[in-house]
Amino acid sequence: MNPGRPGDEARPTAEEEAAFRSASLECITSALSRLLGPSGAEALLAHVEKDYGIRRDEIPVRPSEFADGIRSIFGSGAKLVLSSVSDSLKRSMPQSGFLTEFIGALGQPPASNANNHSRAFRTER
Repeated sequence: MNPGRPGDEARPTAEEEAAFRSASLECITSALSRLLGPSGAEALLAHVEKDYGIRRDEIPVRPSEFADGIRSIFGSGAKLVLSSVSDSLKRSMPQSGFLTEFIGALGQPPASNANNHSRAFRTER
């Protein structure tokens, strides 16, 4: 990160942004494949692109819109999908402002304990 002036928030470099986008997209695709199977993940990503106008390479820069598309497609089941994506990101990516912002945009808490997967399987009463 660029240090900037004292008191300014550090701004990421273009290389850091590109690295985050690439790594996060790989995590997202992998999480979807584990949850839905490879063909299910591909079908979901194609559907998100066709119906919501979010290309696969845009997901890291449009996480809120991606999450809205997932919610529209899966309804209450979206919690499981978005939780799986968030957990994968938390496990695989270094903690950063990028990660916190991205996970927040997905509507998931950026919990410090990424090993607590039980919330994905809890039912609300």
